[in-house]
Amino acid sequence: MSDPGRPERSDTGPANDVEVVLDVPARPEYLSLVRQVVAIAAAGQGVRDERVEALRLAVSEATTNAVESYAALAADRDDDVQAQAGDRVVVRSLLAEDRIVVEVVDRAGGFEPPSPTGFPPPDDPGQLTAERGRGLSLMGYLADEWDITTDDLGTVVRLVVHTPWRTERA
Repeated sequence: MSDPGRPERSDTGPANDVEVVLDVPARPEYLSLVRQVVAIAAAGQGVRDERVEALRLAVSEATTNAVESYAALAADRDDDVQAQAGDRVVVRSLLAEDRIVVEVVDRAGGFEPPSPTGFPPPDDPGQLTAERGRGLSLMGYLADEWDITTDDLGTVVRLVVHTPWRTERA
């Protein structure tokens, strides 16, 4: 990962795109802040409410996974299961004319991500009764595009929501 979590300008559009970056401690109490900032930024671009809510949920799942990765790392370190000062999650939202790209970046060590096409749909009967394990499937269902990049240092989850379904601006 040469510059984790930073979308390339040629990937998203003109130089007048708006970037919103959050760098928060890897703690569950910051999940609400992440959800709200991403939703407000998307709504400010005129994205319809149902698309904003889909993006909010997908980002929440990705950020929760990052926080849980740090908790697992802390357990492996035999620390208190709370995040250490350096355990941070970076959430970058790039608001372009035709899409919103959100990347959730952690440095909690990588993992072997499953194939994005190998997940059952969120309404699969087996998924409905499971207590865990629906996050990646939900992200794939809610985002128009998504991928996971991982290495020994950490993980980048990239979610893209296309914005042709905008509200009418006055």
